[in-house]
Amino acid sequence: MKDNGSTTASGQRSPLTTNNAALSSPGSVTEVAAAVMPSVVDIQVSNSDGSGDEGTGIVYSNDGLIVTNNHVIASAANGGSGVITVTFNDGKTATAKSSARRPARTWP
Repeated sequence: MKDNGSTTASGQRSPLTTNNAALSSPGSVTEVAAAVMPSVVDIQVSNSDGSGDEGTGIVYSNDGLIVTNNHVIASAANGGSGVITVTFNDGKTATAKSSARRPARTWP
């Protein structure tokens, strides 16, 4: 079976590959995905009660700013008990903290 960029047993993402010329042409989805994949991170939140949350984010700036959805880190934000762990595309991990967030809106 051909590897399509899935996560390997070691937890690292493997590169996107294809034999389809249309998918690998300049500007194709495959080419764009391969270009942005290094900026995609996995985010795990472990809470003191054993629960947790999981999601993805993107590395937004060289100084380490990562953007994700509020629901991914809500239990760890603003003094919550959760620990945020980020796994980068190369398999390295780091502990993170919430620097800003915008909770979901409630519509009338």
